[in-house]
Amino acid sequence: MQPSFIERLLQKLLVLGIYLKGIDGVLEVVGGIMLWAVPNVVLDRTLHFLTQRELAEDPRDVVANWLVGLTSVITPNIKLIVGIFLIVHGLAKIFLAAGLIKEKAWAYPASISIFLVFIIYELYRLSYNRSFILGSVALGDIILLILIYHQYRHLRRSSV
Repeated sequence: MQPSFIERLLQKLLVLGIYLKGIDGVLEVVGGIMLWAVPNVVLDRTLHFLTQRELAEDPRDVVANWLVGLTSVITPNIKLIVGIFLIVHGLAKIFLAAGLIKEKAWAYPASISIFLVFIIYELYRLSYNRSFILGSVALGDIILLILIYHQYRHLRRSSV
């Protein structure tokens, strides 16, 4: 039986979402490694360089001032903790995305469980800090979770 237009669309959205999560995972791993490898002095100089033009135009620019002040609060312990988090979080996303792309049976329940934990944490953070970006990430994760669950049910039905 030929899959319907909706089923094909859901499948394409799922694949797109999986690839985006995999790319996001790679970027998190790279970011975690860079956070460890780049000394605070270099971070400070880079952020000053990147924001100097904006601050020359508007010395009260909230984002530019926040970025410049960021390096003063990044201690070696914070770099270590955030670096480890980014690397582990990124590797989990890469591992799950690879399993889902290869349609490995273990990847569906593992992804559902782990993304559910991510979503719960994101919603918890949203309850304290209203953020459009975090809300968008949470919404994207919820949609991806629904698509993964839908595909998992479809695969289980077709294998019976």
